[in-house]
Amino acid sequence: MRHLPDKPALTDRLLAGYARRGWRGFLTLQRVLRRSAIEVHTQHDAVMSLHPADYIDRIVLHDGYYEPEVFEALQPFFAPGVVLWDIGANFGLHSVSAAVAESALQVHSFEPNPAMFPRLTAHASRNGVAIRCWPIALGERDGTTTLHVVSSGNPGMTTLTPWSEASYDTQVQVPLVRADTLIDRGDIPAPHLIKLDVEGSEAAVLAGFGRRLADPDLRAVVFETMADLLRDPAQCPAARLLQAAGFSFRALPRTAGSAHALGNFLAHRLT
Repeated sequence: MRHLPDKPALTDRLLAGYARRGWRGFLTLQRVLRRSAIEVHTQHDAVMSLHPADYIDRIVLHDGYYEPEVFEALQPFFAPGVVLWDIGANFGLHSVSAAVAESALQVHSFEPNPAMFPRLTAHASRNGVAIRCWPIALGERDGTTTLHVVSSGNPGMTTLTPWSEASYDTQVQVPLVRADTLIDRGDIPAPHLIKLDVEGSEAAVLAGFGRRLADPDLRAVVFETMADLLRDPAQCPAARLLQAAGFSFRALPRTAGSAHALGNFLAHRLT
């Protein structure tokens, strides 16, 4: 069953239309109207409050969604009672959209960035969906870890595994938990679906599932890695773990304005 949130205010709709047409003076108009963020109705029916200066927000504003191929690969698996883990949820675009598309989906969203987590929870509230939001990182051990934070421009590059050619604004200590620890404690049900985008820590997250990665109830994993994965999946640590657990891979061609060196892939079980 679908749950459709209320539309954004008229001023936000006008600003969004202005931006999507590429008309000059948008930033001036945004300042005059005192809209530091703009609410938009996305391609998959969620309402998001966007910061046009940030990379992902800007693509959602102009194209209606960010990486729609990720959502569209997961959507055929949506059904009442299905459990989706969104690991690296950012501001909740995929999580909230999934809950809007199927209100009886059980969505658990993981976002350790303390600057991004309030946006995630605000979007869940704004859209009236019951998402469980977790301010923790997942990995292959329990404890704490250092999160390298990008505050503006592209906060989606925030990571546990910093890239030598990137610059980060700050570092924060965040909780780190194995997935199977959460499941064993009864904190959260094991997933049927996983969306995994953690900027280089994918293998560590998957290792934290332990034997549960091979559970046939885990039907699909969408993850991001180098775009040439299919040439030799064994070169990718995350893909090696998924192959050993019985998954095969299908590339998800990018369909919006976010083309870069990485690609999204659906790991699925052959039937």
